[in-house]
Amino acid sequence: MGSAILSRHYKLDTRVVVGEAAYCLPKVGVVAFSQPNNAVRRAGEIGAFHCWVEANGWLLDFSSIAFPLIAKAAGFGTCPFLMFQKPTHKAAAAIPEFNAESEFYISSHGINQSEVTAPLTAKQAFIDLVQIAADWYRKPPKPMGGVGLRDQHGNTKPAFLSSQRILGVW
Repeated sequence: MGSAILSRHYKLDTRVVVGEAAYCLPKVGVVAFSQPNNAVRRAGEIGAFHCWVEANGWLLDFSSIAFPLIAKAAGFGTCPFLMFQKPTHKAAAAIPEFNAESEFYISSHGINQSEVTAPLTAKQAFIDLVQIAADWYRKPPKPMGGVGLRDQHGNTKPAFLSSQRILGVW
């Protein structure tokens, strides 16, 4: 969805990337989305991979808003709700090479992108959801409009979305 919004509304050349990722979260430490010991990763294995968007040399991780919830559920403690966006060239070469807040590691090496994404992107419901998000989005400072869901009979019902306030950017 983030890639679709950036492409449509900001005319950026984006690509969705699947791979291993690790982030040094404020007040928490390193959280990694990877298989330990270079084990073979399989599509569908939770924790075996992560997904982010790259645009014009920048990494944007739209799931970073969930990092505080992930860290808390894993027993790592709490950290602020922050948006992650960094130039890709600032990534560490390996996970053990960093421990300072806001450092990160990414690698798509060894992961078949289409094996991971094809089962999702082939579903019409996913395609519809991406379209709804891109249609709903408005560039700031314009307020987000209402969004509705239409059933098979053409009846539209309003959908209500809750939001989590992002407190800053890494």
